[in-house]
Amino acid sequence: SPCSYCSISSNGNEAGLCVDPQVATQMMQQNDSVNCTNTELGNTGFDKEEFKCEIEAMNDAEKCAATTTVGEESCEFCSIDGPFGTQSFCFSPDHADKLKGVVGDKFSCVSHEETEPIVEDVEGPLDALKCFLEARTNEDACSTAVAADGSPCSYCSISSNGNEAGLCVDPQVATQMMQQNDSVNCTNTELGNTGFDKEEFKCEIEAMNDAEKCAATTTVGEESCEFCSIDGPFGTQSFCFSPDHADKLKGVVGDKF
Repeated sequence: SPCSYCSISSNGNEAGLCVDPQVATQMMQQNDSVNCTNTELGNTGFDKEEFKCEIEAMNDAEKCAATTTVGEESCEFCSIDGPFGTQSFCFSPDHADKLKGVVGDKFSCVSHEETEPIVEDVEGPLDALKCFLEARTNEDACSTAVAADGSPCSYCSISSNGNEAGLCVDPQVATQMMQQNDSVNCTNTELGNTGFDKEEFKCEIEAMNDAEKCAATTTVGEESCEFCSIDGPFGTQSFCFSPDHADKLKGVVGDKF
């Protein structure tokens, strides 16, 4: 029978997925915001428990992180690079493994366990990156994370070309970001102080998530900034870093950076 195409809008972004018409029927029953084609082909003999992650969370990263399979395994939020950009969706670990085997490197996933803070304590040269290392692009995790001096971290977000990106940073970095770009919104900026050496974060402050601007930006030492991607609970997020910060983050985050 013909497959069904299901689509849903979330936080201003639309995502779509081609599924079995029986899965589509369950998705529409679970969420009124889901629209699917060919749902008249679904039948009552479908085992919806096998597709619990997909049906209950769809493209909602937060809901995916809180959803488990019938066997109590954490669902995985996966991203796939396709001809229409990166699309993200919630899958069971079993389905994610099978899809990874077929799609290959263009398919990446993160489970709820992997969204926990990378480090519990950061000292020395990584002090200024402590907020990012603990929460990365997770707004909820950022709201409880603290900077090296004990002050609450700041979550900064910006929209570019119809896509929204967010990052957890030191409140001093957040203050500079908002001064540099009126489109940037950050929490806890009243905690930033004037003693901050903004030159160290020139790449991050001036280019943020703008790949073209990042390519044209250099550090104070005239080194080219690097545009980096990280796999997080909300799919793949990209941001501009200095080569030094990129190297340090790669050493801590690993293959997901």
